[in-house]
Amino acid sequence: MSIASLLGEFDAMAMTGGAEQPRDLEVPGRELDGIHFAMDFLPQQNKRNAGDSEERAAPHGTLTAQGKNVIVIGGGDTGSDCIGTSVRQGARSITQNRNPAEAAGA
Repeated sequence: MSIASLLGEFDAMAMTGGAEQPRDLEVPGRELDGIHFAMDFLPQQNKRNAGDSEERAAPHGTLTAQGKNVIVIGGGDTGSDCIGTSVRQGARSITQNRNPAEAAGA
């Protein structure tokens, strides 16, 4: 469909896209093991759900919440997706901090 035909049929149009570049936080301990970006965690599960092998889904190593205590820093759709994926993977516990500035100590 052309943009002209869309605008002719609808009152408004929103063109949206998700950010694939993560926003890093400069916080003490950021360099420790076990801290991952959502865009490293979520695509692995999407590929598994699509039937991909583990080697294809996680070529650089499996990230899983199974049996772990998970904290999600940030909110919105991505934060919700991380929570839902962690639940389905069998996380021991999940905590969310929706304010990254607060997590960074600002």
